[in-house]
Amino acid sequence: MKVSKENQEWIKQYAQIHQLTEEEAVNKLIGEVRDTQETARQNMQKEIIERLPNLNFEQMREVRQLIERLYPTFFQVLSQASKK
Repeated sequence: MKVSKENQEWIKQYAQIHQLTEEEAVNKLIGEVRDTQETARQNMQKEIIERLPNLNFEQMREVRQLIERLYPTFFQVLSQASKK
């Protein structure tokens, strides 16, 4: 993986601060990004479910199409949640 010199320095400093190897630091950062994305996905799911009753049919169809296109598995989760 090619990393810019600036980012290499930052990773090196991050690793030193957290007493990790550079590889461990990169893996930790990737894990944190993945967790952040999952949290954002869950928050979006919750927000959509809360707003569904207030949308008209056309708006719901547009939301469904966007979700199917952007997050295919998310739509399956949303479908299950909205049935509850």
